[in-house]
Amino acid sequence: MTTKQAKKLAKEKLSPRRYAHTKNVAAAARLLAQHYGVDADKAELAGWLHDIVKEYDHDALLQLLGMDAIMAKSAGTQPEAVWHGPAGAIYARHCLGITDAGVLEAIACHTTGRVGMTTLDKVLYLADVISPERDYAGVDKVRALAQTNLDAAVVATMEENVAWLEKTGKPLAAVTLDALAALKK
Repeated sequence: MTTKQAKKLAKEKLSPRRYAHTKNVAAAARLLAQHYGVDADKAELAGWLHDIVKEYDHDALLQLLGMDAIMAKSAGTQPEAVWHGPAGAIYARHCLGITDAGVLEAIACHTTGRVGMTTLDKVLYLADVISPERDYAGVDKVRALAQTNLDAAVVATMEENVAWLEKTGKPLAAVTLDALAALKK
């Protein structure tokens, strides 16, 4: 699948608001990839597909997760709000024929991170949180940090996310805590 085909698919499948976000993430992923020496086409493709199933309902996500026992087991230990990552990777592989493991992993962990994150994983993770429509306390700091130190930007984002989830009482994916600990080492 080309980035042009992924863009067309995103336009067809996503609401206008989600499509605008996805367009911004794809562009940010391309720029970060170029900055950090990662294949920009892969980063952009992952950006176009990162939220491709975000608007699916609970049952549709479960159906997708049922197509891959390993991803389903991983997602089953995470809050439902992040299931669209692993489910999106399954969709990309089984329904779109994408076989690039790097692209699939980046999609799968774009909201939670993971231990052993690749540069492509980090690029997509950050592109999702620094895309232009994002407006939260500290986003400008993360945007600036993303231009100078990829790992520090990911750590800062994860720390902010963990603090916000704890403050609001929302469920936290344990994989994020593991990823954060690994990145701090």
